[in-house]
Amino acid sequence: MEWDGPEDLVIVGYNLRIVDLITKYIQLSEKYRARFEIILYKPI
Repeated sequence: MEWDGPEDLVIVGYNLRIVDLITKYIQLSEKYRARFEIILYKPI
């Protein structure tokens, strides 16, 4: 990966922030998965 200038740093920082948000979302979903499965998969 080549670094051409500040724009690349901005893109990388943006990507890192997205990754951080995704990991936080995954952690939350792990925490609440049981609750959501009960809601989503309860028999109608």
